[in-house]
Amino acid sequence: MSSNRAQRLVLKLDGKEVKGLYLSRLTYTEAIGELDGMTALLRIPKGAIAKIAKKLVPGSKFEIDIYDDKGKPIKDLKKEGDIIAVNFEYVRGATVVVLVGVNYMHRLRSEHKTKVWEDDCKKIVGAIGKKASLKVKCDAFPFTPTTIFQQNETDALFLMRLARENNYICRVVGETLYFSRRKHASTSIKIAMSVVHEARLTANLKDHLNKVIVYWGNHEEDGSKLKKYVGTPGSSNVVTLNSSGKIGYKLGKQKFKADKVMTIGGYDMPLYENQSQAKAKADATLEAAAMDFIEGSVKLMTGEPKAFCGATLELSGDPKVAWPFVGKFMITKVMHVYSNFELLTEIGFKSNSLPKEP
Repeated sequence: MSSNRAQRLVLKLDGKEVKGLYLSRLTYTEAIGELDGMTALLRIPKGAIAKIAKKLVPGSKFEIDIYDDKGKPIKDLKKEGDIIAVNFEYVRGATVVVLVGVNYMHRLRSEHKTKVWEDDCKKIVGAIGKKASLKVKCDAFPFTPTTIFQQNETDALFLMRLARENNYICRVVGETLYFSRRKHASTSIKIAMSVVHEARLTANLKDHLNKVIVYWGNHEEDGSKLKKYVGTPGSSNVVTLNSSGKIGYKLGKQKFKADKVMTIGGYDMPLYENQSQAKAKADATLEAAAMDFIEGSVKLMTGEPKAFCGATLELSGDPKVAWPFVGKFMITKVMHVYSNFELLTEIGFKSNSLPKEP
C-alpha cells in the first residue's frame, strides 16, 4: 500500500472543509463520455451532527482538492459539483452519512430535447455551456455538418455524443466546460509496473475500420453530382501510440483479408459541403475507431494524483515479465479512492496498438 501521506483528497461542502476525522472514505471518478461522480462516507461522532448538519443536504456544492506527493494542491485538477443525494444512518449514537455528488455537467440533464442545430460545433458548445453558467473552452472544429440533430437527448448526452462522434473529449473541470481535440502528445503520466497491483487488457478487432467514405456537396445545386471522399488510416491521420507493436486496423486487414468500411451520408443525405470537411470527418472517425482496439485498466498500490482523462499513460518495466502492459495508452477513466489517510488510484485506458512483443 501507499506510504505517501502527502497525497490526499480534501473535501469541502459549500466552501468549508470537512474535517478529516469525519471523513472515512472519499471516491472521485471521471470517465470520458460519462458524468464525473463523487461519493463520501462520513462518520459523525455522537453530539457532533449539529456542527455540520446545514451542509448535509442535497443541492450543497462540493469541492475536492487533490494534493500531490509534495503536499501541494493541483490547481488544474480541482473538482467541483453538486450534492444530489444524501443518505443517513444512526448507529449506536453516531451518524453515518453517505454523500453522492456529480460535476456541473449534470445541470444539462434537466430536459430531453429534439432540435436541429445549424450552427457550427463551437457555437453549439458555447450556447449549451452558457445555459448551465459554465465557462467554455472549445477547440476549433476543422469540420461541421450542415445540420446536427439533437434527438430527444439532454444537453449533456448530446454534447457527449457530439464529442464521441468527432473524436473530441468533453469534460467539466471546476466551472469550466472543456470540449477539446484528443492530443496524444499532451501530458504523459509515467508509472512503473512495480507499483501496479492489478492490470487487465483486451485486444479486440470487432470495431476496427480500414476505410471511411464520406459524401459531400450541395444536393440542391449539384443533384446527382455529389462527390465522395474515401479516407484510409495511416500515419497522417492516426497517431500510433506503440509504433513498434501490432496496430489494430493493419492486423484486421492482414488476418481477415478484407477492408472494413463505414459510409457517412449519401446522395440523399449529404452532411458536408466541401472536401476538407469530409476529409476531417473521415480522419476523426478512423482515429476514434482505431482507439477501440485496446481497452484495459490498472489498479495502483499508490496514488497518481496527476492522472486525468485524455492524458497519455506510459507503463514502464521489463516486457519479458509484464508484456503487453509495458507501453503507451490513452487514459479514459480515473478513479481516486482516499481512505485511512491513503490515496489509491485506478486508471482505465485505450490504445490503437499493442506494445512491442518481447
